[in-house]
Amino acid sequence: MRWLLVLLGVFPLFANPFLIDYPEKEFLQEEDYRLIQEKLHSLSIAPTLDDLYPKSLPFTWPWQKKPLREKSDFQGRAERGIRQVLIESSSGKTPKKELIKINQGSDYCIVSYSSLNGVYPELLQKIPKALEQTGFQGYFLSLLGAFPNPTGKEIRYAGVPYCFKLFAMLEAKKLGFHKVLWIDAALLPLRDPTPLFHCIEDTGSLLQRVRNGKRYLLPVTRDIILERTGTDMYQEKSLRARVIGFDLSIKKVQTLLQEYEELVALGTPFLSCFPEEFVLGALLAKNPDFWPAQPFPHLVFNEHKCHGKSIESIQELGAFFLIQQH
Repeated sequence: MRWLLVLLGVFPLFANPFLIDYPEKEFLQEEDYRLIQEKLHSLSIAPTLDDLYPKSLPFTWPWQKKPLREKSDFQGRAERGIRQVLIESSSGKTPKKELIKINQGSDYCIVSYSSLNGVYPELLQKIPKALEQTGFQGYFLSLLGAFPNPTGKEIRYAGVPYCFKLFAMLEAKKLGFHKVLWIDAALLPLRDPTPLFHCIEDTGSLLQRVRNGKRYLLPVTRDIILERTGTDMYQEKSLRARVIGFDLSIKKVQTLLQEYEELVALGTPFLSCFPEEFVLGALLAKNPDFWPAQPFPHLVFNEHKCHGKSIESIQELGAFFLIQQH
């Protein structure tokens, strides 16, 4: 019934399934993180997906060549936020936000976030040394277990899957940076990323558009995004969000951030296998001329595709980052 209501356009009846009840608080203490984590871990996305996932399988639209991904695939991605570990006092693991000067520093800032579970903390902690070795002059903002919460309200949305990337960039803005580059915690810097910041200075952004495929987007989520943004993500490209750059001081970026925050507050636009990529792709498609494609053909290289290639040979291809196996 809930799915039918959404298809009929009664979107307000479908509440944010990731939202936690927590007061706005800009500076969080360990006890806050413990309570927030308890609230996150008490959430369950399974009932929502039971309502929204098509009942007839394999489900395809007439123009799809492959069936929709299985419900378990959507559930695994949707639960990333509510399953994250922010604090583990018994083993001494607590949230840590650290601004690290790389070489001589500059007004360029790279940011990344990882929860405390899984392999990502170890990968995140490799980034500063690797950046130093590339010769980069700037700063690295490391958010380890410290979910980005620049204004105090974002922590309520910690369960929204993969919503943290733009919030992390706003943490850097809060520290006085405007030219900011997000990189996933699994990315190991191979080359000096300064040219990426030159692109940000020239165009206001660094973005890579791709087609993620309709099979990774629930039909209900497609309808919600279409209703809220006017963009049909069964037709438009989404955003490859491993590396994102913005000049946070310019108007078009500030408008994008505001619209993004509104969709995070809804929560439901993030019910897909590539949550933040479909959402940001929809927002970018509203004004495509504002967002030129980034000019680097080999921004990221997958480690599992190395096939014996040396780091030097990968660097010669022009790759700035290596996706580490995990």
